[in-house]
Amino acid sequence: MTSILKETREKNGYTIEEVSEILKIRKQYIISLEEENFDNLPGDIYVKGYSKIYYEFLGLEMPKQADIINNGVKLNVDVKLVNSLKKYMVAFICMLILIGVSIIYYILEKDDDSNNSDLVKNSIIYDDENNETTFDQSY
Repeated sequence: MTSILKETREKNGYTIEEVSEILKIRKQYIISLEEENFDNLPGDIYVKGYSKIYYEFLGLEMPKQADIINNGVKLNVDVKLVNSLKKYMVAFICMLILIGVSIIYYILEKDDDSNNSDLVKNSIIYDDENNETTFDQSY
C-alpha cells in the first residue's frame, strides 16, 4: 500500500504539498497514509475516508477493507469503548464519594446544631445594690 500510493503520486508528478492542497488533507496525514503509520490519523474512520479519497485521486482501485485492516489499520472500537467506560466509571465513583462525604457532613452538622440548641445558656448577673450574684438560665 505504501509503495503504491507514493510511487503513483511521484509517477504522476505530484508533491505531498500539492496533494495536500488539492485534497484538503493535512500533509502529515498524506505522509502517514503513504507510510502506513495509521496511528497518526485521528481515527479509523479517517483512515478509511482519507484512503478512499487518496486512492481515487491517484486513479487507483481501493483495496478491500480487509486488505487495509491486514496492512495496519486496526479497528480498535472495543478498546475505545472500554477506555470510555473506564473514564465514566472513575467519574461515577468520584461522584458517589462526593455525595457520601456531603451526606456525612450534613448529618454531623445537623447533630451539632441539635446539641447546641439543647444547651442551657447561663448568664451571671451581679447586683451591686444587694451584693448578690444570680444565674440566669435561658434556653
